[in-house]
Amino acid sequence: MNQNTQCSTTAASQDAGKRAWIYIRIPHNHEPRFDSLEKDLRAYAGEQEFSLMGFSIDFNSRNGGRGMAQMLQAAKEDAFDVLLIRSLDQLNTTLLMSLDIMTCLDNQGIQIWSPGRGRYDVKKMSAAYDLDKYLDDLEDRRYARELRECYMGDCEPDDYDDDDYGDDYHPEAWETAMIRDAERR
Repeated sequence: MNQNTQCSTTAASQDAGKRAWIYIRIPHNHEPRFDSLEKDLRAYAGEQEFSLMGFSIDFNSRNGGRGMAQMLQAAKEDAFDVLLIRSLDQLNTTLLMSLDIMTCLDNQGIQIWSPGRGRYDVKKMSAAYDLDKYLDDLEDRRYARELRECYMGDCEPDDYDDDDYGDDYHPEAWETAMIRDAERR
């Protein structure tokens, strides 16, 4: 037996017996391929010798709904080790949001698998799509939006009442000084 076959056999035997959860997102209620998709994922779980712990589905949901919430709650409760999906677009309509969900699951020790693809390597995908840079940019834009809202009148800037002469701002003292200056003239 060559070494590659031996490695894949070892990896498959290590993953056998893991607890799996199936998640499906269907954009329309009457999707004819839903039944075949569910059967395919259940068959794949059987092929990989995963024990199926749960199943959740979202209908008419672009970016997750009750089924996603149910799956994430089960992940939080450590109810499964492997999430089975058909493809990345099952998690979310955007790749970066899918990667964000995958990273959250990976941080909890949950692997993501799909038929024909096998196990997704989340760390490698995050590096390839530079997820950290995306999240940093998102945070920068959020901060810039907060600043813009402050200076456009939606809220008072944090340093609005600061002055160079002291930590306390006393409008009465300023008014008194202005009145005194006006009386001198």
